[in-house]
Amino acid sequence: MPNAAAASSGANKLGRLVYNTFVKRNSVFVATIFVSAFAFEIAFDEGTSKLWDNLNKGTSSRNKFSTPLFCLITIQTIIFVKGGPRLTHVDLETILEIAS
Repeated sequence: MPNAAAASSGANKLGRLVYNTFVKRNSVFVATIFVSAFAFEIAFDEGTSKLWDNLNKGTSSRNKFSTPLFCLITIQTIIFVKGGPRLTHVDLETILEIAS
């Protein structure tokens, strides 16, 4: 059995406070997990974006919508929507010409 000094320690009080606030009820525990994951995702995204921008300062970066894969998907979508023959194969040089 733990002694009285250990039961009233600061760490134990903090543990009981966290347990009673966030873990005791399942609905609050699940909500805490969702809010924490959402906040972590935003913080991680912002942090890695700032790190990437800082490490690549002064370099020319291409627009994400000018990548060859995006151009190929766009071309296929336009041809399909307009009712023309569907694009089945385009080589990489053609995609790069369209992207530039």
